[in-house]
Amino acid sequence: MGQCQLERLRHIGIPQHQLDAVIEIARHIRDEAAEKLDAAFDEASKENMTATPADENEGESCDCTPTPSGQSCC
Repeated sequence: MGQCQLERLRHIGIPQHQLDAVIEIARHIRDEAAEKLDAAFDEASKENMTATPADENEGESCDCTPTPSGQSCC
């Protein structure tokens, strides 16, 4: 779940503030992805859609919002 990688990064001298930023961005991306997936399921259940997720995302650009501290995930 990532703890081993964090220990390795700490061992090679990556500053904690950089690790904190990466963790915050990763959590933010995870949360936005979950929200988009939930919205897609809601939409599909309402309209009984047959499009695949790849079809729905075609041509989209990054539209994520910044993390609470202002970090960009794009």
